[in-house]
Amino acid sequence: VTLNQVIACNATPLTNVQLPCAGGLSVQTVAAMLVAKQLPVRFAGVKLARLNGMQELAANIRPLANDSDEDIYVRLEGMAYLCAVQGGDVHALFAAPLAALNKPDQLEAVIAIGEVGNAAAVDILAKILGDQNKDYFLRSAAAYCLGRLGSFPVARNALIRAFEAQSYRIREDALAALADTGFPALADLLGGLARKDSADIQAGCAEVVRWLAHR
Repeated sequence: VTLNQVIACNATPLTNVQLPCAGGLSVQTVAAMLVAKQLPVRFAGVKLARLNGMQELAANIRPLANDSDEDIYVRLEGMAYLCAVQGGDVHALFAAPLAALNKPDQLEAVIAIGEVGNAAAVDILAKILGDQNKDYFLRSAAAYCLGRLGSFPVARNALIRAFEAQSYRIREDALAALADTGFPALADLLGGLARKDSADIQAGCAEVVRWLAHR
């Protein structure tokens, strides 16, 4: 068995001619997806609107984000669109799902905040990671998202501070996230190595540097 080898499949593989995106994705096409009866199509429409920065669809997406009868995944993606594309208040829009009784909804909210990817989102994620009263799965998701937002100094510093966490798993998550951030985190890691007030931070930063050296 080789990497990416297809073992069994009844679908005909696409040819190289068929694989490139045909383009032509218009605002009208995405707007039609937002009113589709099929949940996956609506979800894909909202995500496409965010990824393509389609400002024109705010009036179409805002009702989806505010509709309590809409699927939670569509609603969260709508909130992410309103924050990332329309400059909405991340704290205000995500306050309710973060406080939801349903733990999977809380988890998806953290991931959606990570996809917003701005300074306000980083601030929320850093607070979740540093809150020892939060469930592990939320803090772990926050660490993962912060690793993907490593261009923000707040994200890198929050992950470095997590080396002082009591939970071994959180320290491991922070280590992996900083390794994913890569060499842009090197200056902060060297600063952590120089800290004589925290042996935990020194050890964590040293381990990340070791990982980076073997890449």
